[in-house]
Amino acid sequence: MRDELRENGKDAITFGQNAMWLDNWARRIDRLPILSVDPEMLAFGRYNAARMRDTSAALKGIGISSAAKEAQVYQQYSTSSSASGGYYGGSYSYNVQWNDVSGQRRAIGAQEKAQGATTAQQICAEMDNQTVAIRQAMTQKYQINF
Repeated sequence: MRDELRENGKDAITFGQNAMWLDNWARRIDRLPILSVDPEMLAFGRYNAARMRDTSAALKGIGISSAAKEAQVYQQYSTSSSASGGYYGGSYSYNVQWNDVSGQRRAIGAQEKAQGATTAQQICAEMDNQTVAIRQAMTQKYQINF
């Protein structure tokens, strides 16, 4: 099932679509038959479903966290003025400097995407490690290849 998820995930364009796939696959795991299933395998299924939901939450959190932080960046400006005068006249200078709000917001979005994607990758790597461990344990226990 995780192999199918990986294949389907390649078609997703946004993190939100990946999150949706993860939620759907977690529900599919939850609905698998449990009667006469090895307790370690049941625990492994629960673990995978929970970690898929954690990954989904990390991906969904990207947009939420980005929006909250980007909303705190607002248009600011600084002003300076100077006046000079002399015998034949004077001059007055007024300068307004705006900060780069859109650049700051893009940087926040990129940082949040990187953080969310890194968290998702760490969870997936952990799940891969647990998959190897359960395959080894079940192979030893039942003397068949898993």
